Amino acid sequence: MLLMNRRMTKPELLAPAGTLQTLKEVTSAGADAVYCGGKNFNMRLHRSDFNLSAEELAEAVKWCHERDKRIYVTVNSLLGDEELSRLSRYLEFLESIGVDAIILQDLGVLHLSRELGLKLEKHASTMMNVHSSAMATSLGELGITRIITSRDITLAQVQSMWRETGLEFEYFIHGDMCTSQSGQCFTSGILFGESSNRGRCLKPCRWPYDLVDAQNGDSVKNGRPGPYLLARNDMCMFQNIPEMVNAGICSFKIEGRMRPSEFLKPIVQAYREEIDRYWEAPCSYRKNGDAYSDLQNNRVRDFSSCYAFGNPGSSSIGFSGKREPRLFSHAPGIRFQNAKGMADLAASASRNSDQQHACNPVPRLAVRAGSPEAAYGALEAGADLVYVAGEVFFEEGTRWTGGSIAEFASFARASGRNAGIATPRISTERELWELERLFQGLPIDLIDSVLATNLGALRLANTYFPGQVVADFNFSILNIGSIKLMRSLNVQRFTPAAEASLEEALSLSRQRILPEELVVHGPVLGAVLEHCLAAANIDYVPPNGNCPMPCRSRQQYALKDEQGQIYPLMIDQYCRNHLLLPFDICLLPLLRSVLKAGVHVLRIEGQYYEAGHLKSIVELYRREVDRIAGSNDCPSLRENDYEKLIRISPRPFSMGAYMHGVLGSLGHLMKEEISCTEIR
Repeated sequence: MLLMNRRMTKPELLAPAGTLQTLKEVTSAGADAVYCGGKNFNMRLHRSDFNLSAEELAEAVKWCHERDKRIYVTVNSLLGDEELSRLSRYLEFLESIGVDAIILQDLGVLHLSRELGLKLEKHASTMMNVHSSAMATSLGELGITRIITSRDITLAQVQSMWRETGLEFEYFIHGDMCTSQSGQCFTSGILFGESSNRGRCLKPCRWPYDLVDAQNGDSVKNGRPGPYLLARNDMCMFQNIPEMVNAGICSFKIEGRMRPSEFLKPIVQAYREEIDRYWEAPCSYRKNGDAYSDLQNNRVRDFSSCYAFGNPGSSSIGFSGKREPRLFSHAPGIRFQNAKGMADLAASASRNSDQQHACNPVPRLAVRAGSPEAAYGALEAGADLVYVAGEVFFEEGTRWTGGSIAEFASFARASGRNAGIATPRISTERELWELERLFQGLPIDLIDSVLATNLGALRLANTYFPGQVVADFNFSILNIGSIKLMRSLNVQRFTPAAEASLEEALSLSRQRILPEELVVHGPVLGAVLEHCLAAANIDYVPPNGNCPMPCRSRQQYALKDEQGQIYPLMIDQYCRNHLLLPFDICLLPLLRSVLKAGVHVLRIEGQYYEAGHLKSIVELYRREVDRIAGSNDCPSLRENDYEKLIRISPRPFSMGAYMHGVLGSLGHLMKEEISCTEIR
């Protein structure tokens, strides 16, 4: 069988190494390549005894190359500008000692490596969440040679991307896995300031939860053997080596840079022998049951093939928690700010700003709307730009069609306002095909902006709406380098990372590289899940089986943590779960500081709100923006406006990541002076 005339080569066995000694032992055990990190800029920095010094990295390269092994160094953390400014010398050092490739996540790191003209290969981390050929192609054009795939796609999807692009693809075969879409979990970063996208996750997915009715908090009956509803089992593809090879995957990756060598060595040996046995005699290959039993006997959690062959449903979750090795954290008692406290924060931010721009234009007020009724209501309330489409969370009668979008766009233009298109958070081949069909039927001259959430959607949007694309917070933009890369991709505006502090977000706006679109109000996305909590916990869904679709009932679902806090669960038309945090962001008292920073567009994330509630929010923000813009010496926010927002909100307000960010010594703007009240 010819796989699109692409020559198959023996796949690489790639092992992790947290220390130089582990590196030597896993290569001796049969790994073809190793990946490790230095003392900075990577996602495993919470133990000082792990990661390699500069001298150890040089020795590791020498050791590997003398044995015809390859070595990849992780530069895979999200970085702030201060960190990025120190990265050039490190990258040049890695190239000088002969590292075979770097693994990166941050678009700013990719931009810097291109600016420096580095010759070493660049691999896209799994945290870049590559899940379509369009994404892979875009990264290939930017100099990426290998894609470490999203952990939420099947082998068939990987094979399709390999055939389409000709790039190398790396796939996890063993180790710890996450429930969330790769790079799309913000819960730890927002709640604790410890970001999973910077390798410091406190694992809220390993907490016990109760599935409840979102309206009253009552438990939803289910037959699961325990409360660990998000606790993903470990990946093990040992019994699926033939399928992995035939998918065109070039590198089989073992997870575990924080694991000791005595744990990793037998895993490497087992996979080495199994890969060799299959490669040497594929037609007579039989699985090694004894070796698999040894892996089972030494496992941490139970094993799963995860998404390799389709959505595994409840079979991939360790509900009982019996094999969970360690809890890194417990659900916190979340706090929120009152109006006075946030006004104090705004004043402090203004005093600490390096630059102020007193003559900024009045920003546009943008709104994401989930239904036609909400979209028309937002326009009536004073929105300048309304994004429609994207995910659908409501009943069938509220869906958007090409015709209804065109009608809305025409109405908006006639009203002196604008319409935009939102794209799904995750855009596999199916979503991109459907999105292109939508784009083809739209009146291009009536669409002001397209809100893109990934490189695949951005690429498609640029084809139909060049120069009108907005990069959403899913791109995790925390530094100037990322903004410059976005500008090179013809992006017109950017939204700062969901985990950025307000200070960092406003600082990026002041750089004037690209106009900024800042989220000022709305529910806070904690994670995007391919795993459906409702289906997995209420009705058993066999892998690749027919779902009983409990989400189609009128009941709305949520998770409840040990503190009794409610995390709403929104299920979209693709059955993806959008897990929201127990509070909403509200920057109404801080708008003066935001306007002084020169933010071009203020966005209300209204796609989860009912139409009437969204309209009330837009009216208040419209009035406050106009009031501030009309006065150079603006008095403080009218307290009754903020109190009204508190009164009508379905959840309390918090600053979330805007208070502290995830870059370390941040969130220092008058923290001590902010009046806080325990969440109600």
